[in-house]
Amino acid sequence: MTKPLTLLRDVRPAVDPDPELLERVRADLMSLLATAAPTPYASVVSLGPSRHRRRTAVAIATLTLLAATAATWVALHHRSQTSILCPGGEGIPSVTGDPAFDCQRIWATRHDGPPPPMRAYDNGVGGIEVRIDGDAVPDSFIELPPGRTLDPRIADLSMTLDDAGTGLPSACRSGDVASEIVRSELKRLGLVAWSVRPDPGIDGVEHCAFAAVDDAAGTVFLRGSPTGPDSVAFGGPYTMLARDIEAAVTAECIDLDVAADLVRSVGAAAHIVVQGSPVVLTEEAHGLTIQQYTEPSARCTTVNVLLGGSVLVYLRGPAPG
Repeated sequence: MTKPLTLLRDVRPAVDPDPELLERVRADLMSLLATAAPTPYASVVSLGPSRHRRRTAVAIATLTLLAATAATWVALHHRSQTSILCPGGEGIPSVTGDPAFDCQRIWATRHDGPPPPMRAYDNGVGGIEVRIDGDAVPDSFIELPPGRTLDPRIADLSMTLDDAGTGLPSACRSGDVASEIVRSELKRLGLVAWSVRPDPGIDGVEHCAFAAVDDAAGTVFLRGSPTGPDSVAFGGPYTMLARDIEAAVTAECIDLDVAADLVRSVGAAAHIVVQGSPVVLTEEAHGLTIQQYTEPSARCTTVNVLLGGSVLVYLRGPAPG
């Protein structure tokens, strides 16, 4: 299995990562693997000693794969406002353009309760971090005004390119092929002044193209990520899951609640196996996270599926009724 820290080292970010930030990412990742992995499965079923050890091993393997992807994503996006580092070190995409609001939504999901007040900061190297109001922050942080800090078109670009079912992680693509996809998205969104810059050596076989959206530079950088039999994306089992989710949600014009129920059904029926045992893809097991965003002008629900510490499903569409 690809080691998370090896994967982090092999991905080439747009610029040299900030050592302090990457050290926090490494610490959070190791804390997740050391302490959080057994918890989801303990709440699903009571197991005897030998079966419990086996199920715990599966949980660790599953979270290792997904957390490796999350760590890679943070490394690629940490200098961009298209991603947000929330309290606890969880990296999420900017969905609304309001970083504090987006982190509060995730907090409510993770903690099953109302979130505390939060503040958003520029981390001093161009990225966005959100902290709980009152928590200490480094001197290099600059507090941002409340509300939207990012053009929603750029958030759309990043979400589209990172989508596990239809974006760049859905197949292993060369730099040239990925560049054409990016140019098409830039044209769709009217970002005519933007450019795309692929790294050399992204061959679409041993190295697959990932996008790093740099909103300050108006550039989409394409980085090479190694692939292999343990890859969670690039045509792997989670790519298939993402495609199944997107097919279910977009087959008909439906509202948010119906879409969320379909996502839960697809997750519960999924047959993903890690180290010989099935993965539990439910919200209760923390393998699936669903975020719903109401858009009054929308007729139908749209969906993006991203891979982070869990399978992250973002639904945007009309309210029920």
